[in-house]
Amino acid sequence: MKILITGAGGLLGEALAARPPEQWEVVALTREELDISSAGTVREALERHRPGLVINAAAFTDVDGADSALVSIKITVLESSGVLQSSTDGSNYANVVA
Repeated sequence: MKILITGAGGLLGEALAARPPEQWEVVALTREELDISSAGTVREALERHRPGLVINAAAFTDVDGADSALVSIKITVLESSGVLQSSTDGSNYANVVA
């Protein structure tokens, strides 16, 4: 099964991509490769890769750089919902919040 992992440059995404089960064909995308805040970019990535499962490991981690808690909530939760909405083409979806 083809798996698309967002947030592959972070600790969790990197760990998931580094040791996948043998039956997985992994497409691991970093923030530079996939901006999850852009629904169009997410749709394009899903159409290009056609994953059977999307694991969203992307999250806002710069706590000191956040103007407020609302900034990290927007990026971690609301933009993740954009990945979910874009994956309604039949892909399964897992949002990982750590």
